Amino acid sequence: MPGLRRVSTPSLLALLAVVVVGGLVGMSLSQYWMYVAAVGAAQAVFGLSIGLVYGQARMLSLCQVSLGAVGAWTVADLSQAGGSLPLPWSLFVGAALTVPLGLICALPALRLRNINLAIVTLGIVVAVYTVAQAGQVPGSNPTVFVAPPSNRVLFLMCWLSFAVLGALTIVLRRTKWGLSWLAIARSERAAASAGVSVTLAKVTAFAVAAALAGWAGGLLVATFGSADPANFDPVQVLTLFALAVMMGAGYWEGALALGIFNAFSAALLSQFGLSPDIGTMVFAVGAIGVLGAESGGFSGDVRRLLRRLQRRLGRGPRPLPEPVLRAAPASATDRAARAAANGAPVALQVTGLTVRYGAVVALADVSLQVHKGEVLGLVGPNGAGKSTLIDAATGFLASYEGSVAVDGRPVDGLPAHRRARMVRRTFQTERTIGELTPREYVRLAAARGASAQEIDEILDFVGCPPTAQTLNRIDVRVRRLIMIAACLAGRPSAVLIDEPAAGLTTEESEDLAARIADIPARFGSGVLLIEHDMELVRQACSSVVVLDFGRVIAHGPTAQVLANPVVQAAYLGDELLAAHAESASEQALIASEEREAAAAALTTKAVSDGR
Repeated sequence: MPGLRRVSTPSLLALLAVVVVGGLVGMSLSQYWMYVAAVGAAQAVFGLSIGLVYGQARMLSLCQVSLGAVGAWTVADLSQAGGSLPLPWSLFVGAALTVPLGLICALPALRLRNINLAIVTLGIVVAVYTVAQAGQVPGSNPTVFVAPPSNRVLFLMCWLSFAVLGALTIVLRRTKWGLSWLAIARSERAAASAGVSVTLAKVTAFAVAAALAGWAGGLLVATFGSADPANFDPVQVLTLFALAVMMGAGYWEGALALGIFNAFSAALLSQFGLSPDIGTMVFAVGAIGVLGAESGGFSGDVRRLLRRLQRRLGRGPRPLPEPVLRAAPASATDRAARAAANGAPVALQVTGLTVRYGAVVALADVSLQVHKGEVLGLVGPNGAGKSTLIDAATGFLASYEGSVAVDGRPVDGLPAHRRARMVRRTFQTERTIGELTPREYVRLAAARGASAQEIDEILDFVGCPPTAQTLNRIDVRVRRLIMIAACLAGRPSAVLIDEPAAGLTTEESEDLAARIADIPARFGSGVLLIEHDMELVRQACSSVVVLDFGRVIAHGPTAQVLANPVVQAAYLGDELLAAHAESASEQALIASEEREAAAAALTTKAVSDGR
């Protein structure tokens, strides 16, 4: 499995404890309630599938239960009387045959999101159900029966299936695949900038979730005795999805709560002669409440409660210590200047870059070079085109004129995640993944073969010592530094840092300048820094390019460029600049008059004393 390095041991231990206790309790139930528990465990596997696609990757897909139906019909066809493959072996075939259909369902997700994706996948649900009702799918005929095992064997098969597959989802969550699912849920742009293929992340999420759904469908065939399409109608699809949202099925405990709650509530309602539709209505209302509050459902509430208890008992993750502020090394910008002057290789070259949005020209024939060993500042007033240049250089614009080359190789036409192997960027707004620790987040963005020691050294460089705290519990200033660490972990030739000093104090800004200035010497990357804090630019950058209205108006050594009247006019405006100049002249005149008056007073006093 790609990227498998560390497993969440506490989650696995918690799952093991629940499996043991639940298994003992289930085996002590009556035959009827043991059967109900088996149905709940099978539906909990459906919860794992829905939770992976929606809870982890945040893709609003409604077709997981229909994919499970395909697995169910496969198992029914293979395991019926006179069939070729009995239970439990037919479960493997059902799960495997569901994966290609899951890949087909992933195709709309490559272009659609949120409600649009939900509508398309609901259409898939209706299509599958209609075809099955017409008897066009082998095994979907209600007259096809599978001889179920005893309730005890059935419970063990379903319960152990949930245990194994639940453990699998825990392990997958800490692999490159699982981290990429969380990344696209947070921001597809940020994921691509970290080298994650958004397409591959979505496809793998659907494929794994389809296999889980196919296995769950096969288990339901074993419990119900047939794969009647009525067991997988659109109402059942929406009911299970609502429960997945309500229970927070992105984690295994939420998926388990989904299965147990659904199965036992239906059984209890039938015991009292009430319609199961009452439970469906309650689930829908609960799902709406969870979506409105964005609480993460039952599993989110449980995990927040456990974290609070850990903090009260002093057993939670230790708070991240404040990074030690440091002053910029005096030789940092000198090294960069010497590197450029001595003909250091060009890390990033932008030539004749022009970007148009209709009649608006955002960039007009912009050219610049970032050498390895230097920090080049890119400054200009708001709307000058700085972020547009970064978007074009890193592959986030569909089209532009001109060319972009990294290490002398053109990268035009490469998608963002492939360019990220050579040039990395940060964003103006913080876009880390809150559910991950700093080490996990940097590992997601790290180049292939990066060691744990290398990742820890990069985190130490940006001032973030190892911690088990998740990023959503760490100060936003440190998260900005961790975004830079994620860029460096990719071993790029060029790093493009977009306004990292927003909201920082003077001391923190000086510390940031020190770290940025040291990047070329420490990691060998060229740095393009976009920043409005001119003091930080003076400290970190050896040279500066100034943009105004999409055009380069100045380029050269930092101090010289920032003192250029044309640059000052671009920032302040001609009228304000004239006002500043007039004010400075007036102050100089007043000071001159004061000096002359003081000299006259001294002369008068001297003459008086002489008399």
